[in-house]
Amino acid sequence: MIFATGFFMVVGFITWVVTSTIVNGWVLSTLWGWLIVPTFHVQPLTIPAAIGLSLIAGYFTMQPSKKGQEENSISYLIIFGLVKWIFALLIGYIVHFWI
Repeated sequence: MIFATGFFMVVGFITWVVTSTIVNGWVLSTLWGWLIVPTFHVQPLTIPAAIGLSLIAGYFTMQPSKKGQEENSISYLIIFGLVKWIFALLIGYIVHFWI
């Protein structure tokens, strides 16, 4: 029984990482199209390119949390990711009308 629970936790975590990476790429690609393309007259960013750009930026800017353990929990990371995507798209959507 313990093996099955651990297996499903690993599968769930891997599913979340893959889904999170794809959604991050889609959000960055969308924001790029709204804000960067019309401002700087550059090419639109594809989702795979946005995923790569996001991974590179995250690699250079990631810092370990120095706060409590609760901020490193899976549920905190999932909620934070959802809120980050929603607010980024909401603010980007509003700002793109000013460009």
